[in-house]
Amino acid sequence: MAHIFSRSAGTAAVLTDPTVVPMIIGPSGWIGGSGSNAVLQGVSVSSEGNYQFLNTLRNYTYVYVFGEKMGDIVFTGVGFTNSCSGGLGDGMSNVIAYYAANGIYWTGAPIGIVVGAAAFAGFLVRIETTFHDPERQMSQFRLFFKTLPPG
Repeated sequence: MAHIFSRSAGTAAVLTDPTVVPMIIGPSGWIGGSGSNAVLQGVSVSSEGNYQFLNTLRNYTYVYVFGEKMGDIVFTGVGFTNSCSGGLGDGMSNVIAYYAANGIYWTGAPIGIVVGAAAFAGFLVRIETTFHDPERQMSQFRLFFKTLPPG
């Protein structure tokens, strides 16, 4: 597992534990890496069936199934002003640039997303960024994807 700590305000350094096998997560073209100043911290994946229940006056219940609705994937992370290896730009600016280059409005195309062994095709539809810790020069971000049903 990677341990992130700060050497000085706004600078992150990464130490990796060689005994832990990392889980691969991220959208294609992600700006991350060992020298990145925008780090993915978490991911949530949700999916739901597209269905309708009908209750009749005779106490029969019918279910109509229309397939699968589009799912949601949300990546959360932190951005730093600098990285230990001198990454370009600050984390918040890099995340905004990633959205500008890959958002649905600009591309109209899905992005490949990998979460462990699962692969998805998703559209980057929303971004939220917050510069939340001026003392440590850190920001938070969330990237929202709508995913296509499997199959």
